[in-house]
Amino acid sequence: KHAVTHYKVLERFGYTTLVECKLETGRTHQIRVHLSSLSRHILGDDLYGFKSRNDKINRVMLHAYLLYLEHPKSKELLFLIDTLLIIIYPIKRILILSKTF
Repeated sequence: KHAVTHYKVLERFGYTTLVECKLETGRTHQIRVHLSSLSRHILGDDLYGFKSRNDKINRVMLHAYLLYLEHPKSKELLFLIDTLLIIIYPIKRILILSKTF
């Protein structure tokens, strides 16, 4: 099925890159699949990326600070915000493993 993800590099940290992703569609694993298709992998993602035996990361390092969606029954537009991440980062971001983007 058709899926669209927009991404922007926000900051580089050696072999990791902080990126912002905005989804136009909501497909299962969409961000993970799209970044993997670019040979960029989310840290800790052993399904679409890779994980070494020496890896100390035990979860996928993917987090959204803002979600908005239409409620399926009331049709009301809902905004769900992680207030801690708003203080730290002003926009939704994910950390991915990459040499260059």
